[in-house]
Amino acid sequence: MTHTQERLNEILPERRDGTISSVIIMPERMEFETQNPNERVFIMLRGHIATNLSWIITGVFFSIIPPIILYVLSLMQIDFETIPFFRDSYVVVAIMLWYLLVFTSSFMKFLDWYFNLYVITSERVLDFDFSAFAYHKISEASLDNIVDATQESIGFLPMFFNYGDVYIQTAGERREFDFLSVPKPSWVRDKIMDLRNLMVKHPV
Repeated sequence: MTHTQERLNEILPERRDGTISSVIIMPERMEFETQNPNERVFIMLRGHIATNLSWIITGVFFSIIPPIILYVLSLMQIDFETIPFFRDSYVVVAIMLWYLLVFTSSFMKFLDWYFNLYVITSERVLDFDFSAFAYHKISEASLDNIVDATQESIGFLPMFFNYGDVYIQTAGERREFDFLSVPKPSWVRDKIMDLRNLMVKHPV
């Protein structure tokens, strides 16, 4: 085992894996379009899973609205069959359309979270920006262009769940990279700088 590999094992002793994990260390199956032949992926990040709470709660709230409305209407004991737009067939179609919209909106939010990735490789850091059915953008900066990294956690939820933003200062054309709402931001900041120092001095 080379000195570089030994040092790499010290920097990344843990291994976290899983399809929907927020932190994946040394992902075995990850490849991307612009990856170089000998380029290794060290860390893959996405937003902390707690950042999904808002759209999950919203989806649940809108999902329970139809049964609540139907229950309230049943308590009113009104014969809605005499009202054209309250016939059973119309109600069923309206409910199906409602749930389709709720599911589609929630699924698009999930896709945005799942495919917005931050990647640290043996050569660079990459920011994959994805918006469902809208755009896909990749930004990158070489490790040797990284000057500094800072982290910030503001608010109750970030402090409680231990997530926050990591700002990477570079000497390249794009001066700053933002890793937003990532888990354990202080850990991420330290690993970025450790890997940067190691790869600049001892490339893999």
